[in-house]
Amino acid sequence: MKKILIVKYTPRHERSRTNILLDYYIEKKTKDANVEILDLEENVPEFFSSETLEIYYKRNYGWVELTQEETELIKKFDDYTAQFKNADEVVFAYPMFNFWMPAIIKAYIDMILQKWETWDMTSEWYVWLQKDKRIVLITSSAWKYLWTDLDSFEHNIKLFRVYEWFIWSKLEVIDAGWIAYDEENVLNKAKAEIDLL
Repeated sequence: MKKILIVKYTPRHERSRTNILLDYYIEKKTKDANVEILDLEENVPEFFSSETLEIYYKRNYGWVELTQEETELIKKFDDYTAQFKNADEVVFAYPMFNFWMPAIIKAYIDMILQKWETWDMTSEWYVWLQKDKRIVLITSSAWKYLWTDLDSFEHNIKLFRVYEWFIWSKLEVIDAGWIAYDEENVLNKAKAEIDLL
């Protein structure tokens, strides 16, 4: 059975347009799948501290075996990474905040971008270790940024596409922009795009 991991951050809950689209996605696209939901509001990712960053570099770059105490300190990073790797498909659902992805999403991605686990490198270039994993991004914003005069303000989807190049290769984007001015049509268009996935 297909395993789908949903990584969500929709702090406005039932008022969240992103959440409306995520519920629609779950209803239409996950009937024959094993679905696991990681709500980052309830399971907040960790930021790298000086201690955990040193442990990460020690193990993932220095090939040094960790002590039990060090392993425990970086356990949440490893648990989130294993959960991500175990899924056949990962759906990210969150709104744009102030032209970027919310900090909590970036923190999660920092946790799972582990050398040897989700990516690697040779002397020549990077190696994509999750290239067969399907990634779906469902995001919403008040304005429409991409392909408009405000394109230079958009750092959310653009950054996500950097990860597409770096770690995964099958990215589908549902971009519900212009919510503040044409909500009904924007949501209907986004739902139609979900139907076509």
